[in-house]
Amino acid sequence: MAARGQMTQGEQDAVVVAGADRVQRHPDSAGGYRLRADSPALGNGGVVADDGGRDYWGNPVPATAKPHRGAYHGPGL
Repeated sequence: MAARGQMTQGEQDAVVVAGADRVQRHPDSAGGYRLRADSPALGNGGVVADDGGRDYWGNPVPATAKPHRGAYHGPGL
């Protein structure tokens, strides 16, 4: 596990893999940050205590299970 605020190499690789080709294309809106169904960022995040329980769009974020990486926690598109 990396120090707080730092990512391991595997986590960095996942961020790169989940890049522009793995998100929905909406360049003029926040909708561009929703994840595609084939994104490795789905269910690959870290649990954050007291995160408010909702993502940017109001989707529930689990308190104990691994959430998606990023601002979107809805189903993969």
